[in-house]
Amino acid sequence: MYRGAFLKTNKIINSGTENQLIIEKGSRVYNCKFLFRGNHNRIYIGHDCVCRNMDFIVSEGATITIGNHSHFEGNIHLACIEGRTISIGERCLFSSEIVFRTSDSHSILDVNGNRINHAKDIYVGNHVWVGHRVTVLKGTEVGENSIIGTGAIVTNETYIKNSIIAGVPARVIRTDINWYHELK
Repeated sequence: MYRGAFLKTNKIINSGTENQLIIEKGSRVYNCKFLFRGNHNRIYIGHDCVCRNMDFIVSEGATITIGNHSHFEGNIHLACIEGRTISIGERCLFSSEIVFRTSDSHSILDVNGNRINHAKDIYVGNHVWVGHRVTVLKGTEVGENSIIGTGAIVTNETYIKNSIIAGVPARVIRTDINWYHELK
């Protein structure tokens, strides 16, 4: 369902049933690929968003939600599988070459054959700026008004709001900050 959105040169691949792609009014979606594997998956893009050169992958009842007024500059890979959720808040700004993954995509087993690397949700609050070449992995929660610095690898932690998160592995390097889209 495309409610007054502008779409150009996108590709939708659906190999299941009861999958949903909802793009709200005023959003502009360019050169994106939407891959639905299995049933009951959902991709929702809020109003007045800009999405350029993105891969959206959902499988096994997964959901990707993007809040209103968020901007994605390109070469972004959102892989949400195993029925998990990627939730990105409103007014977020994503640079380029960014990867989000809710799963390792392969099983790691203990010596008894039990899987030990289960998928987990990813949550990004409102007004979060994600820098160039950032990787965000399963189990990550980023609080609102935060910045994830260039090249960070962010995994399986909760990061407080109004913080700068950077490094490999990522950690909070400064708190009590905010940011503006325009240079002041």
